[in-house]
Amino acid sequence: MSTRKLTRELSQRKGQSFTPENGLFRRNPQLNKTDEPLDNNGQHNRSPEEPRSMNFSLGPQEALKSCLEDIEWEFLNNLAGKYGFPLFEGSIVSFVTDHLPDIIGAIIIAVPSIILKLYADHQQRVNVAKLNFFKSVNFSISWIEYNGITRFLKFATINEVRLEELVHENSVLVKETLKEAAKLLPEQPVMFVDYHTAASKALNKAAQNIISQQFAEGHVDRAVKKPMEMHRFYLAYTFETDDRVPQRKIRVMLCSESLLNSILKDRTPPAFARPSHAPRWDTLLCIADLYRSA
Repeated sequence: MSTRKLTRELSQRKGQSFTPENGLFRRNPQLNKTDEPLDNNGQHNRSPEEPRSMNFSLGPQEALKSCLEDIEWEFLNNLAGKYGFPLFEGSIVSFVTDHLPDIIGAIIIAVPSIILKLYADHQQRVNVAKLNFFKSVNFSISWIEYNGITRFLKFATINEVRLEELVHENSVLVKETLKEAAKLLPEQPVMFVDYHTAASKALNKAAQNIISQQFAEGHVDRAVKKPMEMHRFYLAYTFETDDRVPQRKIRVMLCSESLLNSILKDRTPPAFARPSHAPRWDTLLCIADLYRSA
């Protein structure tokens, strides 16, 4: 098979007249119909400047069929078959002409789906680039640590699960959670302020189950009367939208009762290990205010 030979042979024929014997196309009387009289040599009697009268009364489907019929399929089949490229005249012509409306309809239906798919892929790439993980639920614990006389805000991740996993693939709870997160503002990052709703109760119970399972050893120690120290913790679902937050995700923040009371006594911001930690203090202030009003 030689593409160069095929190209050269087509190029050689390009300069020849388009006749059924040596060309790719033959004249279609339907598209070249004219009422002009012929001269003695069988040619139309008109000057070179005069445009040829054409019949454009054919519809789009008929015109396409006529153009396809103009192709010298025998020549193309012989030429392409010579280099290993078989053509199928009947299937191409009949399928395109007979199913043109269906083809157009399929394209019209497919284009919106393709656009939506491309948009979804683009949004996913944007979310990854911006570190937005809306369906990831992060469990974190916060505390105040002293270095000499300087207070530092500290927090750490203790677990992370998929939102679907947290709610046992409950699509209603997933939708309600994402809807709640979407309406939050930087100055109010706490979700489900009205904790009496069914969604809030279900999510609180789901978070308690995750934490209880992770720290089950403490329950066993308590059951066998081992010496242990107990503290009361409160949890809150948050979604921080402050631009300083490096990763946007739903968080279950665990705060000890002693931490919340200390924040209410002294709202002075502590020192932060890095500037991106500052929004976490604002979130803790909101949680402390809700704790006081509960």
